[in-house]
Amino acid sequence: MRSRLVKRLSIRWFLTFLAIALVTTLAGRMAMDAFDVGVVLDDLWPGQPSTYVQRHAGHHRCSLDQMLEGQWLVGSYTPLEMEEVEAFIRRTRDYHSLPATLQRDDNKCGNVNFPDHQWHRAVCNPKGATPCCMDNVCVNKTVQECVCPECYDMRQSVHAEFATWIPENSTCKLEQFKTEEDACRVLQNKTVYFIGDSFMRQLYTSLLAVLRDKKPRHVLRHDVSEAEVHKCDKYYRYFADCRTNLIWNTQECKGTVTLKMEYVSKYQHSIMRLMKDLRGKNDSWFIIGLGSHYFFDFEQVRDNILNRMLNRLSPWPRVIWMAAQAPGTLKTPLEKRQQTPALLSFNEKVKAVLEGRGVAILNYFQLTNGTVSYDGTHYGKGVNDAKLQVLLNFLKGETI
Repeated sequence: MRSRLVKRLSIRWFLTFLAIALVTTLAGRMAMDAFDVGVVLDDLWPGQPSTYVQRHAGHHRCSLDQMLEGQWLVGSYTPLEMEEVEAFIRRTRDYHSLPATLQRDDNKCGNVNFPDHQWHRAVCNPKGATPCCMDNVCVNKTVQECVCPECYDMRQSVHAEFATWIPENSTCKLEQFKTEEDACRVLQNKTVYFIGDSFMRQLYTSLLAVLRDKKPRHVLRHDVSEAEVHKCDKYYRYFADCRTNLIWNTQECKGTVTLKMEYVSKYQHSIMRLMKDLRGKNDSWFIIGLGSHYFFDFEQVRDNILNRMLNRLSPWPRVIWMAAQAPGTLKTPLEKRQQTPALLSFNEKVKAVLEGRGVAILNYFQLTNGTVSYDGTHYGKGVNDAKLQVLLNFLKGETI
């Protein structure tokens, strides 16, 4: 009798201790992120990690790598068309208080920032008398003369709005999906989640722009004012100033396509919750890309994002990783973790982790390299529209 009572008390004390521990854990998680019991429990008891390797339909004209290896073919444009693009660039750079000329008064450039600007490289006025940054000084050189490993010349940057991305492999022809009808043919019956930071938001914006081009508010919410609609035009909608006006969840293509954009800059419970929400849902796609806010620290991204994601791989959703894109010319030279060598190294390390598990990688580095970035980090409509065309071509080949 006594031993039975002791046993009951021991069980009761154990259950009490377990309840206290669980409540304490939940309280800590609530402080870090939105409360979601399912996800917290999933983190505490994840079960057997997945060893699943993603399979692909294989209906592609060419591989994703082949689509992303190429060059820009510059086309024609009118003065008015160029002025529209340059007006957008001026607005965004004015937002950052950058000088209109992009040139310092002392003509120093290349390895220096603008005074009082932590994140922007000083270059040279492309329309001025000394447009070439050579040996860290603005000098009078032609485009042909301004070529060296450490030369910077804004005249040579490609405006992707007036160019076409052409894969190097001549047999790899990218189909262009420019209208709602075109895109719906690819996306019909798909559920696509976009998970990531501003780079992912901009790709998502290009998709919305194609699908909602004929809608009165286009990519913007129905309750947005006319003034905001006017401000967030086809170019400026990519800028951070318009992000709160975007539609973040929507059903398109007569209700056959579900889209969601979840903005995250680092690991949050919502990432795994959303992946879990799609588990087992046919033709669902989980497009994710993070790293910038970790300063592309591979170990941080691997431990916080990649391993968690890989441990939950299943036949659906299919996961697509968006790699780090190229830095623009205006990217500060003082932050080595966001310069080309560091980003290429980061992408290679991530690829080594993901490729063995069949995760497709959208590596837009070459596509973005050498194009106009309005702030040294982000790209506008032309680049993101080209990114979208690659994604849609890939998804078309994955149709089930």
